[in-house]
Amino acid sequence: MTRFRFSFVSFALLLFSLGTAYADAKLTPEMQDVLSKAQAGDVQAQVRIAGAYRSGKGAPRDPNEALKWYRSAAEQGDAESQTIIATSYLSERKFEEAFPWYEKAAAQNQPFATHTLAYLYETGSGVEKDSKKALDLYAKAAELGSPEAMFKLGVMYGEGNVTERDTQLSCVWYFRANKYVGEQNHVLLTILGREIARMNRTMEKESLEKCKAQAEDWSPTKVASKTEK
Repeated sequence: MTRFRFSFVSFALLLFSLGTAYADAKLTPEMQDVLSKAQAGDVQAQVRIAGAYRSGKGAPRDPNEALKWYRSAAEQGDAESQTIIATSYLSERKFEEAFPWYEKAAAQNQPFATHTLAYLYETGSGVEKDSKKALDLYAKAAELGSPEAMFKLGVMYGEGNVTERDTQLSCVWYFRANKYVGEQNHVLLTILGREIARMNRTMEKESLEKCKAQAEDWSPTKVASKTEK
């Protein structure tokens, strides 16, 4: 079986894209009020003002100012902000700086952070390589709704490099990933399409039907939102 590896650094760059739209040079009255609350330490206000600076909607587009406020929220424990800070480091290949932020967010069950933390352990990026830890984290991320993690479980069980090779379970995870992957994830959809076509050609009918039934009779504990994927 072909071994698949996503370039999660490139994926992180795409995720962390700050857009191209520019807004007026001043905060809107609504955002001025939000800024006041953020300056007073309100975490949700910090997240909102960071988002405004990030997108250029309601505030002048300013990536550095956005990161400043995301960091403030992250330091107060906001998991989404922790993930954004981690991903900004990952996009610069600063794995050791990214790792602790992903770890904090994953401890709060943030799907993308959990999935990416698994990748760091799998590749030994910013942390000592630990394939078993990676497998466990991919399983956790899959339960949290990450189709990328479901796919990775399919790969790992199919190869048997970390745990005993299990083609049936590999098939199940591929079909689960195909069920939950978003339409916008063209790369993963294409790869899954090839894998599912291969299984349809090569697996015995009884095994394939059992695989499909197991995949269908399961749902994650949480379906990841668009921002989490």
